[in-house]
Amino acid sequence: MARTCALLALICPVAKVTPLNFLRDSAAALGFGFELLPPRETVTVEGARLKIPCRPMKTNKGVANVTWTKDGKPINEASSYVLQDGSLLISKVSKVDVSSQYRCVLEMGTRKVVSPPLNLVLAAAGAWQMRPKKAKGREGSPVRLTCHMPSLPTAQLFWYKGSEPLSIETNSRYYQPSPGVLQITNITQEDSGIYKCKGVNPLIKNDFMSPGVQLVVEGHHHHAPNGDAEGEEEGRGGEVAELAPLPRSKPTLLATPSKVEVQVGHRTVLECITDDVSNPKLLWSRIDGREIRRSGVRTEGQGSLAFQAVKEYDAGVYNCSVVSPLLKSPVTQMFELSVLKPPRVNITIIPQGGQVPNGESIVRINCSASGFPRPEISWYKDGKAVPLSGRHIFDTLEMDRNFTLEQLAIREILLWQRNFRLSQDLGVFQCIAKNRAGVASEGVLLTVKLSPNMPGVAQNVTVLDKTSKSILVTWSPPTPVVLNKYHSDVGYVIHYLEIAGSDQEKQVVTNNTSFRISELRPYTLYSIYVRTFTIELDQIHPLFGEPTPSLLVQTQPDVPTKLPDVRLTALSPTVLRVQWELLTQEQARGPVTHQMVEWRRNGASDNSFVEVSPEDNVYDIKDLHPNKWYDARVLARTPAGYPDAQLMTWEKVKMLKKGNSDKRPTLHLSVNSDNPTQILVEWELAKDLRAQVFSYSVSYNNSHGSESHRNLQASASSIILDDLEVGTCYSVCVVPMYKRGRETDKTSVTQTICTLTPSPPHIPPTDNNAKIGVKKVKVKTLSTTSIQVTWRPKGRRVTPEFFTVKVVHLGKQKVCKDKDLDSPKDVDGDQSQSEPLRGNPPQPLKESQTVVPDPEDSGEEGEGEEPEVRYWRVTGRKVILNDLKPLNQYEISVSASTLAVSSALSEPVVVTTTEGVPTAPLNVSWKAATPKDVDLVWSRPEHINGHLLYYLVTYSHDLLEWKNHTVDSHFTSTQIRDLVSNTNYTVQISGVTRGGRGTLTTVFVYINATLVGEPHISTELVVIIVVTLLAAITFTVVVILCLRVIRLRQSAATSAFQGNGTCRMIYANGLKPASRDCTELNDYKPMLTSLPPAIHNHHLDTKGGPGAHGDGVVVNCLLEVNASSMNQGDVPNENHVPPRDGIGSSNLEDSLDDIDDDDDASSKLLQTISDGCSPLTTDLDSRCTGESTQVEPGCSSSDSGAGAVEVTASS
Repeated sequence: MARTCALLALICPVAKVTPLNFLRDSAAALGFGFELLPPRETVTVEGARLKIPCRPMKTNKGVANVTWTKDGKPINEASSYVLQDGSLLISKVSKVDVSSQYRCVLEMGTRKVVSPPLNLVLAAAGAWQMRPKKAKGREGSPVRLTCHMPSLPTAQLFWYKGSEPLSIETNSRYYQPSPGVLQITNITQEDSGIYKCKGVNPLIKNDFMSPGVQLVVEGHHHHAPNGDAEGEEEGRGGEVAELAPLPRSKPTLLATPSKVEVQVGHRTVLECITDDVSNPKLLWSRIDGREIRRSGVRTEGQGSLAFQAVKEYDAGVYNCSVVSPLLKSPVTQMFELSVLKPPRVNITIIPQGGQVPNGESIVRINCSASGFPRPEISWYKDGKAVPLSGRHIFDTLEMDRNFTLEQLAIREILLWQRNFRLSQDLGVFQCIAKNRAGVASEGVLLTVKLSPNMPGVAQNVTVLDKTSKSILVTWSPPTPVVLNKYHSDVGYVIHYLEIAGSDQEKQVVTNNTSFRISELRPYTLYSIYVRTFTIELDQIHPLFGEPTPSLLVQTQPDVPTKLPDVRLTALSPTVLRVQWELLTQEQARGPVTHQMVEWRRNGASDNSFVEVSPEDNVYDIKDLHPNKWYDARVLARTPAGYPDAQLMTWEKVKMLKKGNSDKRPTLHLSVNSDNPTQILVEWELAKDLRAQVFSYSVSYNNSHGSESHRNLQASASSIILDDLEVGTCYSVCVVPMYKRGRETDKTSVTQTICTLTPSPPHIPPTDNNAKIGVKKVKVKTLSTTSIQVTWRPKGRRVTPEFFTVKVVHLGKQKVCKDKDLDSPKDVDGDQSQSEPLRGNPPQPLKESQTVVPDPEDSGEEGEGEEPEVRYWRVTGRKVILNDLKPLNQYEISVSASTLAVSSALSEPVVVTTTEGVPTAPLNVSWKAATPKDVDLVWSRPEHINGHLLYYLVTYSHDLLEWKNHTVDSHFTSTQIRDLVSNTNYTVQISGVTRGGRGTLTTVFVYINATLVGEPHISTELVVIIVVTLLAAITFTVVVILCLRVIRLRQSAATSAFQGNGTCRMIYANGLKPASRDCTELNDYKPMLTSLPPAIHNHHLDTKGGPGAHGDGVVVNCLLEVNASSMNQGDVPNENHVPPRDGIGSSNLEDSLDDIDDDDDASSKLLQTISDGCSPLTTDLDSRCTGESTQVEPGCSSSDSGAGAVEVTASS
């Protein structure tokens, strides 16, 4: 359809997008929103007529106006216009349209909202990237073929056998779990043949056919020979992909484990296929122990798990296990299913309602977005990105794997001006969140309160002067400036911000109408605006006005801070190439207007120069003298001038000798004992000559006279000559073929080298000829597996043809195991860790732990074996030895040779390669020990590549925060504790050496809250038991307290004087006091420990109640009573005391006889009272004297009770 649209110039519609989560919740409050959204990406073809949908919704406030922007600017082109329904029509798509970004804008008055950006992409198709390779299988086994072609839009893929399409729908043995993947089960001889994949792009005319793959089906009794049998390929460039191998004793899974990402509601398949021919069972399970839902999920093909419509519940790690008679234990493969969830946005504003006062108030707009992967948030105001200024502060308050909370804080809210023009802070603030699954947005309307006394705006803001480091700004006061009883003063705030620099806005305050802003950066663009403020007499804070329009001012240039960095290369004995890095804006401090290349003979006073373009960064200096030292430099100039003189330093280089021809390539031949009959030929040509070469000719001949030729393309720089004779010398000639036909004898280069023999080459033990030899052998360790060896020939009379390097492997370097080195202090890792890496102290050996002997400690490695010896033969004076072992010692010596004679080996040099990192630990498995602990077991890495310090175990539940656990290198098991049950954990295990952290092995751990075989205790039963026990305990405590209170009350004693002065005392212990006269006041023992408060005017109905006069008025409990007055008859006769509570006077006297005065301190209290002194104070108020007939405020009243004393005095 789209192809036809492009050809016939018809309108090509674009898929419509319903805005489920785009301004849906806030549309009612804003008064407008989207009914249809444009898509985020549209694939089209050049020249097509394209219609992009966008439709506003109808609300109670009407329908918003629709406009479109292209790269942020309103569209004003003849080829593009907005239709009545809001759609954008592009009459003819061009390449310029494709490189632009489009947005649909809704306008309601001064308020605006924008759609997500739309990108146009031209349809295209690429080459086949995943080609099947040759497939061979036994009859009855399955095979799996794959193909993939990058295409926009996604191409439709069809499988062919030969020239006929496969009938996948009608043949049950064919299954396509996903486009480009073909599974064939129970293959037969009829399945043999050539398979191809055809790709169809709906917008491009051409169909694309993949290379062919040949499937060879062998019978049950046919045994395949070693190696892959060659099969014919059909079609040009036909290739075959590796498929199911012949079944082995241990079956394998053919599908590659992968992480599958799919959006909610879409179909996906977790592919599982095995080469087992014994009718195996393929079982699926989730690593977290949750059940795989049955509705909408089924197995297809041999055992692939297909989800018809993915839900969020389906996200997790799945295991596909093969149960077969050929396997002792199931073979398992893991698949991680990630469910992509489109964003959802919630937006709030503080203060609530979005209405704020003027001046220093701050508005905080919070936008929370949930989705997977975690959405990214961007802010817009009235259709434009929120400007970068010191008043707008962005802050991320919270973030996790699928949630983010971001806050936009707006300081110093700006309101209306005197002419009621709307402020720049009024409008719709829109939060847009997007991820790979979709886009969502919500908006909020910000309104403000109008102040009646708000100051006006400064007028005529201009820049009067500027330098490289300062700007002088001037302005006029607002018209008119009203200073009445409300305004006492007027001032100005100058705001300035470096554009494309720091987001921190700076401010200065002044009372003048001009100000010079200093300490600025040269040649830097600044945004400047001025605000007026007034101070009211009855207010603490000033009242701010609106800002002036921003001025964009650039400071003046300055001289550069440095010279460009220069690299000098001698291309020939007379040509020197000067290359340099252009200065950055910060280094140049202005536009570079001139560049100058200067050079001179080293140390000379005079120099030559040439000016080049400011954009150039390379220049060739010619006609120099060979084999001489030269100085060169590059100067950059801005309008302010050249850099300071002290910065003008030189770089020096030595030119090539005259004999060196720049037309000849540099040739290097090498042979090593691993491939003794191969010669590696490498050459390098000067860069300026490479473009002039159209091919290379390589010829070689041996001492027997046979010669061979090979022609190579111009981009070649090496070739391997193989299938040569052993122990034979070859002359190799390389000739660059120039386009202008230069003479080959002046451009060719020839070298000679001899191949090696399976036995060690003959090298004399001592030097028989002092004219040839090697000196100054130096070695340099390049990496964990490579060493560079350099040397110089000993004599100049005889030029060696080649050199032989002998490398003896001495074995692994013994490492002193320093505790400080073994401790895990510095380990490089990509994970963000929640705590610093630390070493755990050695733990006692558990039953589940096994000690693995360290091969380094055993000392058995390499004992009794001959050291490995290897040879390299090269024509140059340098060789790089590769494929060495990390942390191993090697002895290196060099010999020089001609075709006739060889020198003895040089003095050996011993070198040690650096320590590498271990390979991944093997056979990692886990088992739940408790609902919170897990046991991990693994095997040592296959290659340690150094000294194993310890194992590092890292684990995380959200892939954001990682915790570390270290294990001693002698153990291959550990226990991770305090995990959270029913939670997915990703566990990574690796070995650590001094070279760093090794390759990771990742496993997924999930512990159920109740382990298998563990008795399950009902939660409800536990709650009932706990509540019952608490109730019983509470009831027991209450009963005990009640009994105690009753007992105390029953055992309490009371003492009092009757109204006639007779003593009435009852003790709590029930003992009778000693036989004494009860009228003796100083012998009474009251049980008071504190005095009760005074009670006013408590009139009693009885005449002689406790502590009362005959008139019923209560007297204070403490009276200044004189003992003599009591002896003079103030105390009435005890015979007149009426019986109280069943106690007569005689009983009371008997009780008092039992009191032991010496052991009771209360007798001292009454003794003091009888002497007229209070034990609590030495100066009682006169209101408490005996002459009172009623209790005054502040005096204590006698309160009849246990241990209380009641005193009655006659008036």
